Amino acid sequence: MKPSRRLRIFLPLLASLSTAHAQTWRWRGGENENWQNSGNWRDESGIPDSDSATALFNANSDRTSIDLSNDLRSVGQISFSGIDENHTLRNGILFNRGNLSIFPASTQTVTFASDLTYVQTGSGTWFNTGGTAIFDAKLSGAGNIDLRGAYLFTHSNPYSRTLNIGTTFNQSGTAILGNSDASKTPPSPSTATTAST
Repeated sequence: MKPSRRLRIFLPLLASLSTAHAQTWRWRGGENENWQNSGNWRDESGIPDSDSATALFNANSDRTSIDLSNDLRSVGQISFSGIDENHTLRNGILFNRGNLSIFPASTQTVTFASDLTYVQTGSGTWFNTGGTAIFDAKLSGAGNIDLRGAYLFTHSNPYSRTLNIGTTFNQSGTAILGNSDASKTPPSPSTATTAST
């Protein structure tokens, strides 16, 4: 085999090995509430902390309050799937490059606490299929958000990207602005409601 042919075969193989593959960590919370404790996660070693990581919270959790311990974490997407208890993310900065999904077993609440900063770094779709999503966290970032389901925004936010409500997938969306400064730009289309504060 000629050296140039070997090189043409080897380089694509090398490139495929160097690209990061998506990984999913499932929250167990078996040791404590701390995100940075790898003993609280299963399926992968370490903790979810990269743009290709998916943090999954489901019904098999020992603890439902997740503490970022005043630290910064990054994920490619975050999902609450089949949860049968209320969940809270708190105390830190969470960068999300992609989607946020809330698929509760019935009417559970997911709260993004006021001591959390949630940074939407890439455009993503936020799904909520029937639970209550309370966004007390400060929202910022450069990514646009498509809302599919109801979200209550209560914090004064520096977020100024596009907040699309129910514009794709034939699903409706609702943004309830519990703070008059919950978004620097009005949601589009303007089907947001404003709650009294």
